[in-house]
Amino acid sequence: MIFRCIIYDCFTFLYSPVNDSPSTLVLYITKCAQNQHGLRHGDYQRYRQYVARKIRRMRKSLRFQQGNRSRVAPKKLTPEIVTDARYLVLAVFEIERCWAYAMQLRAEANSEPRKRFHMLSRLRKAAKGAQVLNEIMANLPMCSAQTKLELTAYIQWITGILHFEKQDWVKAKDLLESAQQIYTGLAGSVDEDLRAMYSVRTGEILPQIRYCAYSIGDVSAAKELQEMRAGVEGILAEEQLDDLLKQMQALQAGSVTEITWLGVTIPVKLEKARMAVLALQEADEQLTKLPSSFTKAAICESTLRVIVDALVAIREEIRRLSNPDAITSAGLLLGQTSQKANATGIEKLPRLQRLNVYMQYSKLNKTIWRTLYQLETLMSNVAPEHHHASWNVVTSGYHKPHEFARLYDSVVQNLHEVLTLPGGIQDNVDIRALIKAKIIAYQALRCYYLALAYLRSSRFLESFSLLQRCQAKVREAESSLLKADLPESTEAEAVPGYSRSFIMQLLRDLADQIGTEMLACKAGYMLELAAGGTSGESVDDATVSAATPRAVLKEPLIRSPGEFVPEKVVLRKLTTQPAPLVPFPLEFEAIPVKPTFFDLALNHINFPMQPTKESASVGITGFMKGLIWGQTKK
Repeated sequence: MIFRCIIYDCFTFLYSPVNDSPSTLVLYITKCAQNQHGLRHGDYQRYRQYVARKIRRMRKSLRFQQGNRSRVAPKKLTPEIVTDARYLVLAVFEIERCWAYAMQLRAEANSEPRKRFHMLSRLRKAAKGAQVLNEIMANLPMCSAQTKLELTAYIQWITGILHFEKQDWVKAKDLLESAQQIYTGLAGSVDEDLRAMYSVRTGEILPQIRYCAYSIGDVSAAKELQEMRAGVEGILAEEQLDDLLKQMQALQAGSVTEITWLGVTIPVKLEKARMAVLALQEADEQLTKLPSSFTKAAICESTLRVIVDALVAIREEIRRLSNPDAITSAGLLLGQTSQKANATGIEKLPRLQRLNVYMQYSKLNKTIWRTLYQLETLMSNVAPEHHHASWNVVTSGYHKPHEFARLYDSVVQNLHEVLTLPGGIQDNVDIRALIKAKIIAYQALRCYYLALAYLRSSRFLESFSLLQRCQAKVREAESSLLKADLPESTEAEAVPGYSRSFIMQLLRDLADQIGTEMLACKAGYMLELAAGGTSGESVDDATVSAATPRAVLKEPLIRSPGEFVPEKVVLRKLTTQPAPLVPFPLEFEAIPVKPTFFDLALNHINFPMQPTKESASVGITGFMKGLIWGQTKK
């Protein structure tokens, strides 16, 4: 109801004459349109199409059409024409259409670079419309102060975006800072309902200002951008900050020339690989400082996108160098020296393959850590009464243990992929032994949460057997981890996931909780037997099952028409039995029928052979006719 009242008040301002000094809430109008028509999910095309339809409707209502179906008659906005606030909103939405189209082209320019020129032309058109709007506003003396401030901030923002995309950092920074100051001042003078919107707008402009400052030469702006990315929430804001961080990393990537992994120095020449290495270094620094697991998972997700781009570029380069046509085109023969081989880039293959293995390991490492941070986030949302005393294990009171099992299964699969990586991991026996020990530990955790899922569904026998298997896995994992002899530095470099000491503590807590859950399984099973129920039904329904005859529980309902069947029994029969109403397939009964006779005598009758007929001799007339007209075949 409050939202509708605000919209009603806003549109009473819009449809009032300008001379009455209304306050046109430009930011509120544009933000409402953006959130309701696509930009909540970053769909600029949908928003642009909506704005085009809105402009057409507004021109029709204002009787300001640019011609008719047969001819075009452009009309320009002038201060004399603007007698209604809707004309100002019309000009704002024309700028919004150009801006939305430019942002759509900006997203498509990643795969088609030529679209960047089209994007710049759209932004120039938007800036030109902003300049016209500024001239109109200057010649409207009766326009309210708040409307002038809103329009001034909007005009400076759209002009700053143009200079930002043109990489004119000084002008862009000045214009965006001016717009930010106006929005900050407006936030202190409006109602509480609108104050949050101005604060959000200020937060949206700040990353672009910091990026401009970094491009000018302010080194501290890079850290501020990373801190903003760590604390931001929302799909659109995350995408904008990720784009800015990628551009910033591209500028810093020139300082990365090589990496050292497992004692081997790997040169890094590809641009996207340098950006990925830089993103990994920055992500590791941020992860040590942040307390929130949700934010850590988001940082791992953004780093994974950069690593995937680097892997694609590395594989394309390996494919290009492995092509036999590369050797032939370079004119390299068997007897030639290795100097020409270096010129063709064939000797780069081992270095690129090592870099490819390192990037694959980094991808699996960040994927495992992202899953573990998701597990921590999920565990923090569990109620305190459903936690073990150490807060590392969830008890059977939690209603969704299968979510933990799914995430631990993902960790196990990724660790198996780490084992298959060639190179240093395959050659080092200690690293492989520690990875296998961690796999067994995570399998024990997965088995435990699967047992809890069966326990929640009152399948006590399956849950008890899984808990027994989990006990065996815990003992095996503890012995394997104690035998593993690997330095902590090498473990952090080549074995993803939690450290050995943390996993040992986690396994001890798990062993304590397994005994408790096994007792719960035994108690539930004994209560079920005491109530006369069968395996698979809950203890609450056991009293109902005990009062119902066994034939009614097992047989279809059509077999007991005179018996009263409780509702719970009917529902259980409908969900558990394959044929709860009637037996299916139907039982066959022998019935008398008329015998069927088959006449087989015809199969044993032998007919006599027919004599062959000899053809009659042909006379001279027929012979001559056959020569002239052709002989007919009979």
